[in-house]
Formats: sequence, structure tokens, C-alpha cells
Amino acid sequence: MWFEQKLFFLWVGCIFPALGILSADGDELKLQFFETQIRPVLVQHCFPCHSQQASTLQGSLWVDSLEGLLTGGDSGPALNLKNSSESILLSALRHQDFKMPPKGKLSDSVIRDFEIWLEAGAFVPDSFKTANGPQPREIDWDSAWDHWAFRPLDGRPPPDVKNELWVINPIDRYVLNQLESQQLRVPAPADRSTIIRRVFFDLTGLPPTPAEQAKYNRILNDSDGFARLVDDLLASQQYGERWGRHWLDVARYSDSNGADENKPYPLAWRYRNYVIEQFNRNLPYDEFIHQQIAGDLLEHEGVGQFNTHTNATTFLALGVKIDAEQDLEKKRSDIIDEQIDTIGRAFLGLTIGCARCHDHKFDPFTSEDYYALAGVLASTQLRDQSLRSEQTPVLEIQLNQLLAQQVELRKTVGLRMGTDAIEHAGQYLAEVPEVLSWQQAELGTRIRLLLSETANQPLLPVGGLVNSDELPGVLRVQAEEFSRGNFGVVNDGYGAGIGIISDKTGAGLATFEHDLEIDEAGVYQLDIRYAALEPRPGSLFLNGELVKSSAIGETTGGWNPEDQRWHVAGRFKFIEGKNVLRFEVQNVMSHIDQVVVSKVIKDNYWEIEAEDFTEGDFERLDVGYGVGIGIAATSRQGSPSFVEYLLTSPSPPPGNYLLQLRYAANDQRPMVLKLDGVILKQDACSELTGGWMPEHQKWLTQASVSLPRDDHRVRLEINDVSVHLDKLRLVRVEEEVKFRSPDKIAGDRELNPFVLRRWAKQIQRKMLTRPVVLDDLSDEISDSKDWLEVIGKEVVDQLSAPANSDELRGEFAEQDMVFSQRISKVRQELIKLKQSVAMAAADGTVDDMPIFIRGNHLQKGALVKRRAPRIVAPELDGFGEVDETSGRLQLARAITNSEVPLAARVMVNRIWRWHFGKAIVASTENFGSSGAKPTHPGLLDYLARYFVQNNWDIKKLHRHIMESNTYRMGFHFDQESSDRDQENRWYWRSTPRRLEAEAIRDSLLMMSGELDRGSQRGVLDGITTLSPSPEALKRNREIYESSLHRSVYLPIVRTNVYQLFSLFDFPNPAFPTGNRNQTTVPTQSLLMMNHEWVAEIAQKMAKRLFEESTDDGDRIKYAYRLAFARKATPQEVNSAISFLAEYRDTAGASREDAWIAFCHLVLLSNEMINVN
Repeated sequence: MWFEQKLFFLWVGCIFPALGILSADGDELKLQFFETQIRPVLVQHCFPCHSQQASTLQGSLWVDSLEGLLTGGDSGPALNLKNSSESILLSALRHQDFKMPPKGKLSDSVIRDFEIWLEAGAFVPDSFKTANGPQPREIDWDSAWDHWAFRPLDGRPPPDVKNELWVINPIDRYVLNQLESQQLRVPAPADRSTIIRRVFFDLTGLPPTPAEQAKYNRILNDSDGFARLVDDLLASQQYGERWGRHWLDVARYSDSNGADENKPYPLAWRYRNYVIEQFNRNLPYDEFIHQQIAGDLLEHEGVGQFNTHTNATTFLALGVKIDAEQDLEKKRSDIIDEQIDTIGRAFLGLTIGCARCHDHKFDPFTSEDYYALAGVLASTQLRDQSLRSEQTPVLEIQLNQLLAQQVELRKTVGLRMGTDAIEHAGQYLAEVPEVLSWQQAELGTRIRLLLSETANQPLLPVGGLVNSDELPGVLRVQAEEFSRGNFGVVNDGYGAGIGIISDKTGAGLATFEHDLEIDEAGVYQLDIRYAALEPRPGSLFLNGELVKSSAIGETTGGWNPEDQRWHVAGRFKFIEGKNVLRFEVQNVMSHIDQVVVSKVIKDNYWEIEAEDFTEGDFERLDVGYGVGIGIAATSRQGSPSFVEYLLTSPSPPPGNYLLQLRYAANDQRPMVLKLDGVILKQDACSELTGGWMPEHQKWLTQASVSLPRDDHRVRLEINDVSVHLDKLRLVRVEEEVKFRSPDKIAGDRELNPFVLRRWAKQIQRKMLTRPVVLDDLSDEISDSKDWLEVIGKEVVDQLSAPANSDELRGEFAEQDMVFSQRISKVRQELIKLKQSVAMAAADGTVDDMPIFIRGNHLQKGALVKRRAPRIVAPELDGFGEVDETSGRLQLARAITNSEVPLAARVMVNRIWRWHFGKAIVASTENFGSSGAKPTHPGLLDYLARYFVQNNWDIKKLHRHIMESNTYRMGFHFDQESSDRDQENRWYWRSTPRRLEAEAIRDSLLMMSGELDRGSQRGVLDGITTLSPSPEALKRNREIYESSLHRSVYLPIVRTNVYQLFSLFDFPNPAFPTGNRNQTTVPTQSLLMMNHEWVAEIAQKMAKRLFEESTDDGDRIKYAYRLAFARKATPQEVNSAISFLAEYRDTAGASREDAWIAFCHLVLLSNEMINVN
């Protein structure tokens, strides 16, 4: 068992050192723990509301001193040193009685750090014991620039050193100078296996495969071998994934919103992939900044660059947003505040958010600076932006050609119809009166039912009925003929052949108004014809009053003319005369074609209540299914029942009727319907209504009947349970037998039925202004006079208008169908391309912003001109001639071109941190007066200067850092050096670093042989973000653990980060983070030892070893290559073989199980999860 015990204690030694502070006699370890694990959390998450930095002290609680924590605030002392588990601070961090920080719970590992700190007595340095630290002060601009971070870069040459042989490049001079001054030993270089593994993890986040180890061991024999190793990895896809993930920490990347409503960000992945791509392309860092702040304002060459610039601006949209905030101005101000805070931390390394309420208390950043910057962002809108495709213009040309060809075809047919109409006008006009009579009789009854006061719910539109706009009380309006508004009129593409209105820009409030002349006051039904692939509701106003807040909110299947559908907006009260109908839509809207207003008709039907039957054995119910209405029904199963109604005084007069029944039914229960003993219908009431309750009652026509005399009997029979009958009624039908249909007339007279209909439509229109036009035409035709004098010459154009699809026959119809199919296919392809959208930023309404007094948006002060903050652009004259834009591009350029080189210092400091595990400036997002000072200020400035002079080239900076002896030093411990420099502040060795959560997961998948190294579009389907239940969280975990993609492609859900990530110190994705915490807590080891997924990895790794070799020794050596990227020593091989034998003997396990246990122990080892 020796091997198992060795690996176990190596692991425990790695995981549990934090517990050592509980029993440490000296103060050094406790001080280190506070400075590395406690203070940074307080500064980042608590100081903004509970310190001297706070604009308004919250809860009367100070947390910037031990004195303040012990004194407490409104809820009492924050710390309880006698019983640390009862401390209010811990309760708040756990989100129990209080929830701090409010933007999201911190990781369990961070909370455990605070538990350990309190159990150890809450040790703090003297400077933190009382509130006598840095005090607020007025900004003295003459001295403000003396702070090290605001000075120009130090241009002095690197320092002299004694050991010139150790120096490869100037980086070594700065480090060696400190080593020599501190009298520390010069470190030896790392061995090849160590340096190969280090470079692989640093640049790709993955371990080298055995084949890669062998390859680069050979290459390192060459003088340029190390440079080739670095260059190969910098050129790999995995480099961008690794370093892109570093930047995503800074960009507070997440695939969900977090905060009150953790809504998904389904388009955020485009930004993630943009970042990966730009690191791989080696985009200069200054351009990287420009694109993220103002990509939409940059010039672009071609579709690809436009999409790249658009995706970059997602940076501004990724922040946490309080969606439940009802005060829209405050909500917008909070979003801007988050953007300012992020820009400050990410690009300037400054905490500038507190200037929302007052001048910064420590750094040269005023409220004017804040609101000048706020004006820039207030002039920016967040929206979904369509991406472009090289195919789009090609398809649009193809579509326009097809549409033109189809229009030409229809024009040809229309001209032929017009010629026929004019040459045979007399023959057609003679038949028009009968056509009009037929239309009135045919459509009148149907429209009366649809517009009835008691029409079925949901209401059905009448707008789509032929010529319904020519009937009394019906008004049709083309949407594009609006009276006022800022909508755009579209006559091609989405509006081809019909004309539509839509939003012009997809930004801001779009409105249009129609002035409608109504002849008679009353209730009218409003129908709207529109197309929408996705819901885009708007507000509907009538005469200044909001009548519907979610009009035009349904979908129709697409955006094109063929997707246009009629929908009922509702029934509303109109006044006589002018009525103003107004639509308001925020940003994007549906494609509206027409509006129809129809007067609701009062019921004038012969009607009887179902429960008032003359004879029968049905039950009368006025409770339950009949509450509020009264119904008749039978519940007798398998036996005959009937109900009969006598149609007597006052009886319906003789004539033709529709017999309708109002009933509710949720399954088929057909009945026999009889009139005067004659069967009318064997399966009456067989249509379903959706339920049995009163709200499911519907009128449905059962038969057409002719009633020649006064008294009649209606009888319903059934042999089982029945539907729930409410009413019976007779609807008078116009005499139809007198009139022939247009098709019948045309057939009898050898005329074109479509030309006949065209003539009828023109006569109907003329009758609106000349009611006697039919009589006049009758005289003119009979006298063979010129009918044009009566009807007007403008009719000729209407009669010759292009044909619609219904008017085509024969080969013309076939050709038109081919065009329609091809047009539909092209449109669908265009729709797919246009559905490719990004979560982006763009200029909105450009305006300056006033100061909010004490940060209160309800108390506004002086207006501040948009400009960059004085700390990067001392001039205060705004953005000059480009003031018509938001100013984001000028801001971005000011950040990178400033004589105050914060952007360069901040980025090289992070790059150093990501290579060495510790930053030159520990507070990577705070270079201000309250942040840490650089350990090697000369080195920091040298790196920043090198970075800028080499065109902000990140890969070149990598090469420069990694070619140094400082980077390539060994990791071996030296007691004498440790005694002098316990924290390794001066780099007397390469400090072993634990891998990040993502690198741990990816390494495990690599060792199992299952890692998918391909890039990933989109996010994993099925992840729940909105208040996930325990079951949903379990499903989330299963989705994460079934994915074989690299961890950078896994979705990040704010407030519910994947467990493995959160346990291994994944940063809070609500804030920019350039320096991840690194904790060691028992739950990390417990997860690795007990998690099913890790056990499965061990099984797959064992299977891989069996496939590699049949020799146990070779398998062990291969395992060491996979896990540690080095050779196993003979002693390690012998110990492993002994472990395998002992495991089988002691546990009675199979050979395979013993190898699985061995692989699991390898995965648990300290060496596997650390890089030396």
C-alpha cells in the first residue's frame, strides 16, 4: 500500500495547507493568508459599498478595518470572534440572512477561506486594524500624476548585474538585479520535461502528448529548439482557446445575465469565439481594445471584418442587468455604471465606478469624468445586430431577378385581361349587377356571423374575405398609406407586390398613425394583416388611449409576402368622424400590410335557451358546467335520450336559415338532428370546442334549413352522454338561388371569370361616389354609347393591372408556380442568413449627460460634454468635430494613445501573471492609490514599453518573456532562499502553480483519450439558467460532464457555475478578473476522490493503458507520460507494480479494477494538477 499512501499524502499536502494557519505559531503564514485570500475579496466585493471608497455607506458598516468589522453596522457586529460560525459576515457570504455581494454568491472555496480566517482569530496586519489608512482627499491635479501608475514609462536602461552569463534578455536583468540585491541564489534552469510541460500548459492549457514530448525533446537539442517549441504552440488553435479564456475572465464573460432574473445570453458565444480568434490571429492589443469598445464605428473591409467588429462589441453587453427594475432611467443608469466600471478595470486598471456619486477619493477621477464617460455610453444602445454574409448580395440579386420575371409574367396576363375587358366591355358590364348581388348574398351571412356581438372566441378576422371592404361598415386601409409616423415603407423584398411598413433602423421608438373616418359611432373589430417570424409586439392606441399593449405579437411563419396573415387585434369603441389609430413599437417590428375596421353587428336572430326544451329527458343544469348560463345535457350512458324544441310564437318567419347550436364538448358525442321528423344530420354537435366549461361554449352551424310555415319542431337524439347545450338559434340567409356565381355566369356567357370580377370590383368602387352608376351604365350600354364617359378612363389601368396568382391559368399558372417556388427557396436562404445575429452595441440617440447629484438620477445637475476621462486625455474640449457620434471610438483611441500608459501597463501585468502565477502588481484591476505597488516597477515599465514599441504584439511579448532565463528557471526548493523570501517575491525559483479548473478538466479528458480538440459554435443545448430547480441543476451537470469539448466552450451560468469550476476557484463572472484566487480546501480533494465523472475518466485511462501495451511496466511508464509528461523512475515503476499487486490481494479486486485504482491515484496526485 506504500504507493497509494504516498500519492494520497502528496494530494492532501497540496489540498490542506490552508488548515495550517489554524495551528501556526508564527504570524507570517497568517499574514500571507489574509493578504492573498481575504483582503483581495474584501477590496473587490465589499469596499464599493462598505469602505471609504463607497459613495454612500450601506448599512452603516465599514469593512476596510478590523475595527469596523467588529463594531458592525445596523445589524450588529459583522464578526463574532468567540463563536466565528455565528458571524454575520459568514451568513452574508453564504447568502443566508443577508446576501452579499448582491450581484452573486461567491464560490464555496472563498467562503471557506473566510471560515478558516475567522477560526484562526481574524488575523490582520497593523495597517488594517483601525480605520487610519488612506483618508479621502480632494484631488490635487498637480501632484496626482506623481502616482507610479500615472507617470510616463520609465525609459532608463535595464540595471547592471554581476552575473552577466545568466542574462538572455533585459527581463533577466531586472529579476537578477533583485536576486543579487537580496543575496538570493541564482536558480538553475528547468529540465526539459518540466519546461516542455510548462510551455504547453502556459500556451495551450493542455499537457503534451507522449508523441509531442518525444518530438520536442529531440527539437530542444537544436539551438533554436526552444523558439520552435514556442512558435509551434503560438500557431496552434489551442493557444487562442487558452489565452482567450484568460481574457474572458477580464471581460466578465457569461452565457447568462445573473442578478434577479438569470436569463440566458444565447448569443454571447459569438464574443467568446471572437476572442479566441483574435488571440490566434494575434490582433494588436490596441486594436483589440478599439474593437470591443467601438467595433461598430470602425471602418471595415468586407463582410468578415464587419462581423468581427460587430461581435467584438458584445463586450459592452455582457454585464449583469437588473431586469426587474421598473424605473427605466435607473435601469439604464445602472447598466452604464456597470459598463464604466468594467472599462475602468479591464483597460485602465482603475476602480472608477464610485465617481457616480462623488469625485474619486483616492485617484484623479472626478464626477465630471464619470458623467462625460457616461454620456458616451448613454449615446450607445445594446441590441441584436444582424451579421452579414458573402452570399446575401448574391441571393438578393437572384431574388430581385426572379421577382422581376414573375412581375413581368403577371403584367403580360394583366394586359391581356385588360384588353379583353375593354374590347368586350358591354358583355361584361351587362353581367355585373348579378355578380354584385351574388357577392352580397354569398358573403353577407358569413360576415354577419363573424362580426356578431356573440361571435365565437377567439374572434376570427374578416379582413381576408373577398371584397369585404366594399360592404357597409367595413373600412380597409393600406398600412403604408399612414398619415404620420417614422416607419419605413417597403415595396420590394419583404413588401414585394403588396407594400408594407416596417421599422427603418431597428432602433428606438417607431410610430405610425392612421386617420380613419367612421360613419357611425359604435364598437368595431380591428383586423391587422402582417408577417412575423418571431414575436415583435407593439402598443395600439385609439384616439390617444392605450387599447392593447401586445398588438401584432403573434407569429406567422416568416417575414415574406407569402407569410402575411390576418389577426384580430380586438374590438374597440370608435367615435363618429375622425379616429386616430396609432401603433408604437420599440426597436424592431412585424411587417404590416393592411388594417381593416369592421362594425360589430347586433344580434338579430331567432334564439331559444337549450334548457327551455318543450319535451325530452335531458337534465337542466345551472351549476358546475352550466353556472352562469344554464345548459341542457344528459349523462345517461348506453340508453336513448332526446330533447325537443317547438319553434312557435314568436316564431321565425318563412325563409332560409342556418340552424346553429351553442355547446361545449371536449370529445365527440354526435347526436341525430331532426326537423319536423326529418333527419337533417346524423352527427350533429360532433365538432370539439376545447372543453366542457361555460368558457368553452361555441356557436357551430349544424344545417341549412328552409322554413315554409310558422310552427316547426327541432329534435336531438343520442344513445349516450351528450354535449353541454346552451342555446339554439336560426340565422336568416339571403336568397342565393336567384343568383349565379361569377364562374357560372362566365361559363354560360363564354367570358373570363377573372375579368368579370375585375369589372365588378371597379363598379363597386364607383358606386361609393356615384350610387346610380349601374342604372347609367345600363342606359349607356343599351344605347351603345361610350361607357368610358360614365365610368371614367382611369378604370382602364385598373382593368389591366398585373394579375395575381389566383387569376392565372394553364401554362401561365405553371410558370408562375415555378417562379414562386424558386422565390420562396431563395427567401428562406436569406432568412437563415439574416437570423445570424450578434449581441452587440451601436450608436443610439447621441446626447450629453447631466451629473446625477449624489448618483441620484432624479436629481440632475449640470450637463457634461462627452469626452474621455482626464486621466487618459487631459484636454477637456470633448471630441471636437465628431460630436455627432457617441464618442466610443475616440474614447478607445484615447485609452491606447494616452501619455498615461495604463492600458499597456495593465495588460503586460496580466500577461506576466498568466505566465508566472503572480502579477508584478497583485491588484491586477486596481492600479490606483488603494491598489498594490509593483514588486518590479522597472520590469513592468520595460515590458509595457517593449509591448507598445512592438505594435502591441501579444505573441511577440510571449516570445520575449519565455526566451528569458527568468521564465525557464527550475522549480526546486531552496531552504536558504525560502528563509530570506518565503513568498518567492524575487523569483528565486519557478513557483509551482495549480492548474486552473478548465486545465484540470481538459487534462483529465486528454488522459482518457476523449478530448475533442475541435472548436465549438454556440452553447450546449439544454442548460437551464432561470431559477433552476435541483433537477435542472442535475441535468446541467450531466450536460457538462457528457461534453467532450474543451472547457472554454462550456456555458458559464452566473450564480450557478459548474461545480468543478467553482470548487477550483473559477472567478465570479460578474466582475473583471485578471488574477484568479487559488484556494486549497477539502471539498476539492473530495470531488476528485469521489466524483463519478472522475472515476469514469480513471476507467477510460486504464482502458487506454491496456490498449497501449501488454507489459505492466510499459503501461506505468505510459501513464506517467500522460499525466506528468515525464519518464517514470525505476523506483516509481516498482512502487506502482507493488501497489497493483497489493490492491488485488487486499481488496480481492480484478486486474482491471486494480489498474483503474492506479489511474485514479495518478489523477489525484499533486504533480498532475500542478505545473512546475
